[in-house]
Amino acid sequence: DVAGMATFAALFQSGWFVESMWSQTLVVHMLRSPHLPSPRDHAAPALCVLTVLGLALVTWLPASPIADALGLMPLPAAVATTTAANAAAVASAAAAVYPPSSCGEIVPV
Repeated sequence: DVAGMATFAALFQSGWFVESMWSQTLVVHMLRSPHLPSPRDHAAPALCVLTVLGLALVTWLPASPIADALGLMPLPAAVATTTAANAAAVASAAAAVYPPSSCGEIVPV
C-alpha cells in the first residue's frame, strides 16, 4: 500500500526530527560545563528559557500549519511521549559516556 508507506515515512521522519533535536539540545546542556550538571551549575536563565521554547517549537512543528511543506505529520501522543523519553535517555547516556570534565580539555604537547 503506497499511501500507507508514505504515511509511515512521514511519521518516521517526524519522530526522527523531534527526537534528534531533543537529544542534541539536551546533550549540549550536559556537556557545556566542566562539571557534572547540578542545580548550582546550570545555564543562564535566559538560555534555559530559550532551550525550553526551542524544544516546544520543535515538538510543535509536526503539528503546525507548515508541517506538510516540511514533509512532517503530527505525532500520536504515545509516540511523542516515547520520543521525549528516548531523547532524555540519550542525553543521560552521553553525559555518562563522555563526562564533561573529559571534553574540551587542553592537553599540553
